[in-house]
Amino acid sequence: MSLKAIIAELDVIDVSTDAQTTLYFSDMPMRPFSPLDADRPSQAYDPRLIDPANIARELSLDLAGFTSTVAGGAMVLSNADGALNHLRGFALGRLSLYWGVVGQDFDEFVPLLVGRAGAPDFRLSASSPGRLAVPVFDLRAELDTDLQVVTYAGTNDGGGSGYEGTEDDLKGVPKPLALGDLTRANIPGRAANVQDLVDQLHDGSIEGVTAIYNGGGDANLTLNGTSTGAVFDNVVLGATDYEEDRTRGLVKLGGALANAVTYDLKGANDTDHGAGFDDTAGPLIKRVLSMKGVAGASVGASFDTLVAPQKMGLWLDSEVTGLEAVDAFASSIGGFALPDRTGAWQVATVRAPSGVPVLTLVDDDIIDIAPDQSEGGAPVGEVTVFYARNYSVMRRADMQAAVLGTDRESFVSSEWRLATAPNASTKALWPDYRIVELPTALIDGDDAQALAQDVLSLFGPRADGTPREAFLIQCEMTAERLQLELGNEIRVTDARAGIDADMILMAIRPTAPERSLMTLRVFG
Repeated sequence: MSLKAIIAELDVIDVSTDAQTTLYFSDMPMRPFSPLDADRPSQAYDPRLIDPANIARELSLDLAGFTSTVAGGAMVLSNADGALNHLRGFALGRLSLYWGVVGQDFDEFVPLLVGRAGAPDFRLSASSPGRLAVPVFDLRAELDTDLQVVTYAGTNDGGGSGYEGTEDDLKGVPKPLALGDLTRANIPGRAANVQDLVDQLHDGSIEGVTAIYNGGGDANLTLNGTSTGAVFDNVVLGATDYEEDRTRGLVKLGGALANAVTYDLKGANDTDHGAGFDDTAGPLIKRVLSMKGVAGASVGASFDTLVAPQKMGLWLDSEVTGLEAVDAFASSIGGFALPDRTGAWQVATVRAPSGVPVLTLVDDDIIDIAPDQSEGGAPVGEVTVFYARNYSVMRRADMQAAVLGTDRESFVSSEWRLATAPNASTKALWPDYRIVELPTALIDGDDAQALAQDVLSLFGPRADGTPREAFLIQCEMTAERLQLELGNEIRVTDARAGIDADMILMAIRPTAPERSLMTLRVFG
């Protein structure tokens, strides 16, 4: 039987000099890689690894939520000799874990995890050898901060030039972000310069405004032109005209309107974070990743093969994390965007099993299997998808007269449109059936209805009417199983559990419950 090892590569930064180095560890003594190894020539690994950070890659703890939670764990290193004490005060960066047969070339080792390390925790005790615990988080942690960090200065109190709002109104407020198709959004904009009647719709370049409303109805304004810089700043407009500065996401009105002013538009179209205007999930998620500093090389090939043409958009005018924005777009296609075990971000949709598994696990493969009690309960009997969000809900008293009694009144008086997919037989058989309510960035009713049906099929009963189940499976850790992707379909056959069904892979936890094993969470 071949001897298998786990190796760890940890980037550390000396904060006094900003010098970065990489430390190399293993969980057993092993010879350095060959001098001829293409990737790690002559690289040696210090056998200090006591416990790898066996972080799970998982879709969601809430099967019906399509939301991300940053996973965490800890890598433990031996420090009995104090050789790692020099790391006190160091900042820790990326951590990469690999698993393979001792004696193989480096490129034959299978990646287990690329994560982000936290502050080192030195554990000292008079009764036990010293250890260094390294908190580790998956790469979603790098997105779990505000997407928009630029705020208004609030320096336009006296009017004049500038688009920074007033101290009382906008100082410290994040500048808005308009992402995707917002042609049914009715957004309020931000009063960037009250005296000059300038609203900001997006902090940056936009495709353009498609409608301006006064009290929920057509404002009957005429586009004077598009300009930027000093030309826009100094343009003189007639009372029923408006000017766009698409480079800065600004709109200037020629005269004050009687009611609340709102806008429809097509959002960001810059090429700094995208290929121009984007209005579908894949490119919009890539845009958010780029805004959070994720390099193009860390965006996986699945983005190029994703089939998700549904139109969508988000207007963000408050503190929203990059992770929340990614989840909003991914959930709108019933899918996910997560970093894989190599650190590359991948995107995919999750659907009910189709009968085409990529792997089969039978009794002899399964060391232990148990129901996942956290996912128990009755099947989903109804799904409601929220779509076409109205960002400026209005009272009847605030609407212009022409809107009253029309479909437009119905739109502006409610925040969301609803698409519902019920299952009457599930409701009849399971009084405690679950209800899923899924807010999305979708704008089209047909797309929302299709998503509601897909989610109902995924979380509702199987085709034979029996409720779907979730299981935790322990099996031997192999290279083939480590290369499974979340959302893959697996055939699970186990006489002990009385199961013979196609299941969706929802989570993978390597080196758990012990070094040579892995735990899979499946649902179906």
